[in-house]
Amino acid sequence: MYFVLAPKPDSDGNIMGFTYKKDHPLRSWMGGNKFSKDESQPVFKKEPTSPIRVQLKKGRETVQKADYLEAPLPIISERLYFVLKEAGVDNIDVYPMEICDEEGLVLYDDYFAVNIIGKVSAVDIEKSISDEDQADSMISKSFDSLAINEDAANGLKLFRLAENVGVVLVNENIKNILTVNKFETIELLEPENIAAL
Repeated sequence: MYFVLAPKPDSDGNIMGFTYKKDHPLRSWMGGNKFSKDESQPVFKKEPTSPIRVQLKKGRETVQKADYLEAPLPIISERLYFVLKEAGVDNIDVYPMEICDEEGLVLYDDYFAVNIIGKVSAVDIEKSISDEDQADSMISKSFDSLAINEDAANGLKLFRLAENVGVVLVNENIKNILTVNKFETIELLEPENIAAL
C-alpha cells in the first residue's frame, strides 16, 4: 500500500513557509530529472550552487519547523533525510540549504533541498476519480480521489507520481518507519482520501 507524503499543519493550521528565488527560470525540482555535474550543461540542468538560500516568510517565525515541504522548493529536514537513507531510499539527491530572515541572517541550516529522481506512472485510472472533461495528460492531471496501481509502483519506497508531479508517495514500510520515529510534522494520507490538484 502507498501513502501520500504531506506536511502537517500545526494546531493553528499553519505550516512553515518561505520564499525561493530560482537561479534560473527553467530550473525544475519536480520533473524527476537528475541534475548534472557536467559544467557544459545549461545552468538549469546543472547541480545548483549550495547552500541554497531561501527566506522565511514574515510572520512564520514562531510556526513549528517542518520536516517536509513541497513548495516553492521541495525540502526535507536533515533528520528526515538520514531516516530515509537508513531505510534504503536511494532515489533522492540533496543539496544543503539555509533558511534566512529578511536581513539575510541564517535561522536554520539543518535542511536540504531535495530532488526526487524519476517519476512513475502509477495511477489506476479506472479506480481513480477525476473530471471526465479533463484532457488526458501527465504531470498536472487533477484527481478528486487517487487509486494507485501497486504493480506499476514496482516496490519503490518513495517516488513522484508522473500523472501529477506534486504528489509524492511512500510505501507502507516507509510510513511505518516515519511513524515509529515520530515525525509529527508529516501526514501520511491514503490516496483515495486526497484531492490532487
